[in-house]
Amino acid sequence: MAPKDPNATRVATDTQNSTNDPKPESLQMQPQGALGDQLLKDAASPCGEPTGDKVTASPGGEPTGDKVTASQGGEPTGDKVTASQGGEPTCSLGSASSDETTKDGQTSQGSFKESLPGSITTSNSSSSSVCSDNVKSQTSAKSIDSKALSSVSSTCNAPSRKKKEKHLVGTSENPLDVTELSVDSTSLLELYQNDYFDAYMHMHHLFHRDVAGVHEYLVNLLYSKRTHEEVEFYLPQLCQLSIAKQTRSSLHRFLLDRASNSMNFALQLSWFYQAILEDQHPKVSSLALQMTQETEMVVVNCKLFTPARFTTLDSGQDTELHISAQTVFDRRICVRLILENASQVDKYNTCTPLDMLEKPRLFEKIIHNTFTISCLPSKIKIPSPYARLGNPLDFQVHPSLDSNADIQVELRRLIMKQRRLNYFNTVNSFVKLCMEVSNLLTNEPKRDLRQPLLKQYIEALNEWMLVRRCIVASYEESFAYTGLSLPLKCLGGTAKFTIPFEFLRIVENETNIFFSRKRAPFVIYIEVGNLDEDAAQLSQQGELKASIASFDNLYVFDAIVDDLIERDILGISEVNAMQNPLECIRYAIGMLPQSSIDRMDSIPIASRALRTRNQSKTPKQEQTPKDDINLAEMTPLQVRRFIWPELLHEKKERIRKQSPYGKLQTWDLKAVIIKGGDDLRQENMVSQLLRLFVDIFENAQIPLWLRPMEILVTGSNSGIMEFLNDTASVDVLKRKFNVESVAKIFDALFADNIYEARKNFVESHAAYSVISYLLQVKDRHNGNILLDSMGHVIHIDYGFCLSNCPGNFNFETSPFKLTTEYLDMMGGEASDNFCYFRTLVIRGLLEARKYVDRIVLLVEMMTTANKMPCFVAGTTYTIEALRDRFMLHQSEQTCIDRINGMIDESVNNFRTIQYDKYQRLTNGIK
Repeated sequence: MAPKDPNATRVATDTQNSTNDPKPESLQMQPQGALGDQLLKDAASPCGEPTGDKVTASPGGEPTGDKVTASQGGEPTGDKVTASQGGEPTCSLGSASSDETTKDGQTSQGSFKESLPGSITTSNSSSSSVCSDNVKSQTSAKSIDSKALSSVSSTCNAPSRKKKEKHLVGTSENPLDVTELSVDSTSLLELYQNDYFDAYMHMHHLFHRDVAGVHEYLVNLLYSKRTHEEVEFYLPQLCQLSIAKQTRSSLHRFLLDRASNSMNFALQLSWFYQAILEDQHPKVSSLALQMTQETEMVVVNCKLFTPARFTTLDSGQDTELHISAQTVFDRRICVRLILENASQVDKYNTCTPLDMLEKPRLFEKIIHNTFTISCLPSKIKIPSPYARLGNPLDFQVHPSLDSNADIQVELRRLIMKQRRLNYFNTVNSFVKLCMEVSNLLTNEPKRDLRQPLLKQYIEALNEWMLVRRCIVASYEESFAYTGLSLPLKCLGGTAKFTIPFEFLRIVENETNIFFSRKRAPFVIYIEVGNLDEDAAQLSQQGELKASIASFDNLYVFDAIVDDLIERDILGISEVNAMQNPLECIRYAIGMLPQSSIDRMDSIPIASRALRTRNQSKTPKQEQTPKDDINLAEMTPLQVRRFIWPELLHEKKERIRKQSPYGKLQTWDLKAVIIKGGDDLRQENMVSQLLRLFVDIFENAQIPLWLRPMEILVTGSNSGIMEFLNDTASVDVLKRKFNVESVAKIFDALFADNIYEARKNFVESHAAYSVISYLLQVKDRHNGNILLDSMGHVIHIDYGFCLSNCPGNFNFETSPFKLTTEYLDMMGGEASDNFCYFRTLVIRGLLEARKYVDRIVLLVEMMTTANKMPCFVAGTTYTIEALRDRFMLHQSEQTCIDRINGMIDESVNNFRTIQYDKYQRLTNGIK
């Protein structure tokens, strides 16, 4: 079995576990039952006289007057329900004669036990044939009454039961070829209400159904049948569809409803629409602008929920969004309890009342960073975070705990709305600023000046976050919605805290700019965590323990003070003169009145908590001198240390010891790449496909290994993506050791575990070979192929796939990359590992054929309202060519023969070798 990818999303297909998010009244849609009864009513008419009833729905679910009729003789007049090549139904609303059969959407291949959105639960079978049972429609329109409708409706709503299916036409050469099945409207409704109507089938029907009533019914089903994870997985496709069908669909209202329940969803939705807007497509630009504006409106005006504690919400709910009054005031309540229970002589647990605090001011030592950032002799001037993100001291304070209860409720609502709006705008401004910095660094011709400029920007950004943190702490407020974060799952979160954690600070010395001629992408390592964890823990312990608590329990205050000391904003002597860490923070930003400062001077030093700080230094990494590299004389450990001086777990341990926030239980270290001037929508689509392939291979128990990356599209020309730690490109490895073949490095690197490393290499290289062929991934030079510390290969950069290629010239015609150095890493062309590689490629391609419709749908739904370069050859041609590569009209044996032929053709392919030589001559890539 291939190791499970920790970043791949897994959701259950059981719709009984789907979330039922509450909907604001302004976005409430018509219940399913009303439209379901209409469909059931029409379902009876084909068998008798036409009823003349009208069935359509407006975006809100109201009838609009479109007709669904049957001919006088009871013959069907509607469309058909067809089954796809993989056994998936592609039915449309229509009518059929009483002798037609129903198709329940089952496929005979495999069982998705724990699957991605878009997969279905099926029964295990070695055969690909489809069986069905006749379900005859015997209800006449003349004789149908309310009792009959009730009976049919109860049947449709009953738990799903096993059905036999009629095997229609399927050739012996292609057992996957299942022909059209015709069903009536009753069967279509039953299909929609069944448990095996999964996310893929739902998206397929949403995309292909143009009958208004059916489409609106499917939109309504999104509320009850689709989980948060499923909707989020298909978010790019749903955004495209909502724009393409906005004038005749309420799908955009469903997305706005989701945005009102999740800040992270709202940010992603806004950026997808912003990317469409920036494409400047004349037909959809105005709609994209409207949706961008409406997304911001629902974020501010959504209903505020009040759970008991935000750390105990169900998975999928935005915990920061659902902040109750008690949660907001957890920290303030804890501080009050500490003060009330402090003895008169315990000066450490006393502090200045809120109403006596002075107006805050910026630290004197950071005022210079409020202007533009520059570094002589560079002429590039980078905007300051203070100019783009706003004054960090501007903060809306919640009312006092002693104020009138009615006034408190209204004020809290208004302030929380303002805070949500500020957070939404701040994160947007932060992303835009990062992209602006990336683009400005590209304009700096002297590469040695780029790194100092970037470091100064990160330093100013950290100071901005610290000032904002100080002002929030000084007012004893919750830290939710006050700092910076990004809607990326890779940034942290647990089952009980599902949103990404807040940025604590960016590690300045770990920031690095990638080498690129046209762009300046850079990687940042971010310390993340939940700054409200101490107050939440204290409040959950109960009143008894809270009554004996002290400021030592509110350790986040201590972490902020340590940060202030590290930046020389506070001195150790000043801290030791303070009563407690909260007073230290207030003193640092000038909020303490003179009377409080005078009172501190009279407190004996012995009664104060003396502070010590961890001054651990960065360990020096022992590296082999580059001039004396001799692979033959180096041990595997020495080779690993030379390639990766510090692995991720070691880096985390070192930085956590040094960090003032390392004491937080939720502390973690994450890394992302900021990419300005690069459209990542195509990369994001391929990442979706990789996640789907991971699920397909795991379901079939084929040990093919893939590593999808999480990608955040922030515009048509910008984005943020997950950074892959403990990896190095083949090009970098060859240049580091100055060798012609990476196989020599591979053998030396994994000499102590060569068999496991070769197994990992074969399983990953076979998986990416399948992907490269099916998606026609181009530009496969050694700079775009990574090797990780376990021996896996990982392909990156999917800017050229499906139908576009570098220079608009398709030079890379080889199906797979199998040059000599890659064959040598397997052990040679005559080795058992190469036979294993061949077997895995064959099995992977044959398994992928069964799910062709799922794979194609993800691509096809992105063809509307989009300008992705992979469709440069035309959407119809691109989709047809993608289908053709699955060889659906060939028998299994013919497919195996063709795959073997492609593997043989790829071995030391002339064009592959020449493309690598071209990259070496033009770009220096080895």
